[in-house]
Amino acid sequence: MEMIKVIIPVVIANVVVLAAIIIGIKIFIHINMSKAIAKIHQVEAEVRKREEGIRHEIEEHEKEFARKKAEAENALQQQRETSEKEIAAMKEQILGEAKKESERILSVAKRNEEKLRQQVLQEMEGKAVDYGAQVFKLVFSEKLTETLNRQFIDELLDALQEVDSASITVNAADVQFTTSHPL
Repeated sequence: MEMIKVIIPVVIANVVVLAAIIIGIKIFIHINMSKAIAKIHQVEAEVRKREEGIRHEIEEHEKEFARKKAEAENALQQQRETSEKEIAAMKEQILGEAKKESERILSVAKRNEEKLRQQVLQEMEGKAVDYGAQVFKLVFSEKLTETLNRQFIDELLDALQEVDSASITVNAADVQFTTSHPL
């Protein structure tokens, strides 16, 4: 029994020390856990604050992006309208120039056609006289031709004498008259 008397106080002392250690560890853990939880809450609050700040920045960036997008769309629309107006003006100008050029080309073509017509007419008249003379030479004899020429010249001179000389104006110093046979 003596041993029990010694062991019991040692066991009680060990239990008390163990209980004190357990309570101390529990208090220590509870204090550290409270500090850790407080730190976690603080970090969470900071994270929420940063998250809110980032969300606010994102919203501002989205608003800025939407504003810039709207400005760009407006600028694009204005540029498109300006381009369409410029294209329409250029089209009108080109069409006007093309119309003027076509009118000029038609005018030149008409003048050239008239000149060509006059040239062909003159050539035809010249050739007609030449062909007429050739036919005349083939059909009539030299003596008959001379007689007809004299008769024609006489009629021409008579007709010229009957014409009022004041109604005829010729800006020439000399006049030359050529006949196929001597007068």
